[in-house]
Amino acid sequence: MKKLKDYFLDEDPVLTNIFWFCFMVGFNTSLFLVYLPLYLPFMGVKDLESVGYYIAIPAMVSVLSQNFWGWLCLRKDRFKLMMFLSIMPFLGMYSILAFLNDPKVLLYYLVFHGWFVSAFLPASQCLVTLLKPESKGEVLGKLHSLEAIGWSCGCLLLAIILYFFGASQETYKNVFITFILIDILYLIYFLKNFPSKIKGLNWDTLQSKSMDGYIRILKRKKLLFLFSYILIISTASNFFFNYFGRYLRDVLHGQEMLIGISMTLAAILGAVSFPILGRWVDKNGTGKALFLAFFAYVFMFFSISLISNPYIFIIVYSAPLYPILAVAINTYIAEDTSQKDRAIGFGLVDTIVYLAGVLAPSLGIYLFKYYPLKSLPYLSLYIVLPAIFLLPFLIFSKSFKHQKI
Repeated sequence: MKKLKDYFLDEDPVLTNIFWFCFMVGFNTSLFLVYLPLYLPFMGVKDLESVGYYIAIPAMVSVLSQNFWGWLCLRKDRFKLMMFLSIMPFLGMYSILAFLNDPKVLLYYLVFHGWFVSAFLPASQCLVTLLKPESKGEVLGKLHSLEAIGWSCGCLLLAIILYFFGASQETYKNVFITFILIDILYLIYFLKNFPSKIKGLNWDTLQSKSMDGYIRILKRKKLLFLFSYILIISTASNFFFNYFGRYLRDVLHGQEMLIGISMTLAAILGAVSFPILGRWVDKNGTGKALFLAFFAYVFMFFSISLISNPYIFIIVYSAPLYPILAVAINTYIAEDTSQKDRAIGFGLVDTIVYLAGVLAPSLGIYLFKYYPLKSLPYLSLYIVLPAIFLLPFLIFSKSFKHQKI
């Protein structure tokens, strides 16, 4: 049996650096997505609808940037630069939150943040599948494992700090300053250890010199069905996630620490399950995984609608649903695109995910004018259900014949 560290480390130092880079992305994202909605009232943003704007704006910009990053990452080996640019925006955001505390400046800055922070997704996903083509599902699972562990560490650290020092504005500001220092130290390590050039890849073959890659992908009906499936599932998932902290605190009367614990537990289970699910998908195929992911989300939303105890809520919420979805989707793309088109394929997938990140808070801005927050599980369930009509096209369609390049 493999040791736990073997799931997250690799004999290739480039892969190990990518895995730990994803740890830092998850670590930072936990503060942005989980605790920023709870901090906004300290900045004067108190109404529930306005929270959606602070989440939707960076997601909207990321929709526009994903295809650019997917195209760029195979142009003369720019992986190191793109990954560096993914961490830098967090430093600016923390500085605004800690020292300016101006909601308008933050809102404008999130445009810049959304453009650059998304650069790591197509770069890291494409690179690991190129370096480990024989085990795409497993290596993508490892990639997400470190991101999930980083997420869990960030959530747990914040939960402990808020529990012992109180959820005050001053405590949050000290947290932001701490994250600034951590990121600076990591960037120094990253720049020193990540190679400027990746050896062993044929750049003349991999570089996409025109829009042909997009055309080849968008002509395939099977991938269009996959993109539609991703949009529906991700919109429902993001819709619930964007407001789950407020739901746990305001509807179920849970404390801020429970929010951190729930995210930590979910991330730990995700980190453990990602490599396992990756091997399972490699063995059993992506169709079964997409089928399982849909019904898992339906079951979770329905179950949560019946729960009134915050402790039972965090147990149900912690089920590793996202790992099933993420590994299945990324393996699907890795198997159904050639090496030349793979970065573009990952860029398109991430575009759809970020588009869902725009639709979800936009739906929240509209729906919560008419429905109370306690309706969150039911609304999420209604959003996810149409995906069932796409499953037959994804499961029973003929597999792609890989292009030889």
